[in-house]
Amino acid sequence: MANNYQLWSEIVENLSDEEIEWIKDALTWSPTEEEERDPNFECPAWYDRDAEGCGFDYNLDKKARSLHVYSEENGNLDSLVDFLQEFINRFRPEMLFVITWAETCSKPRIGQFGGGAVVIHRDGARWLTAWAWAREQIEEINELKGIKEEKKA
Repeated sequence: MANNYQLWSEIVENLSDEEIEWIKDALTWSPTEEEERDPNFECPAWYDRDAEGCGFDYNLDKKARSLHVYSEENGNLDSLVDFLQEFINRFRPEMLFVITWAETCSKPRIGQFGGGAVVIHRDGARWLTAWAWAREQIEEINELKGIKEEKKA
């Protein structure tokens, strides 16, 4: 059996006291039993119900005034992006934050390696995967050669 991994490691630096407090509260938040029973209650976008938390690994270093976000084997990158976008909107609206990741496999399985990048800003996020970039390049090269890919019905 092969294991697939999605790995990343980035840092937010120069945190203010207010930012540290918000991060601490946000990343340790969990719904109350009453909120869990309420079908209309919505968790924060970054909360991963399956992970019962933020869905990614982190180290909030109050002395260094930094937040290290990473994945040991896997993590919920969508949750991390949602969390960082909320942080940016609250505290640093001009900030652009970049996360790059690697997708690996414990065995040399074809098509199981890749990666990508996401740029997070106050209005959203822009994603790029290695596979999507490669497909775009193939289309551009084929266009230059006059080759058109047949569309599948």
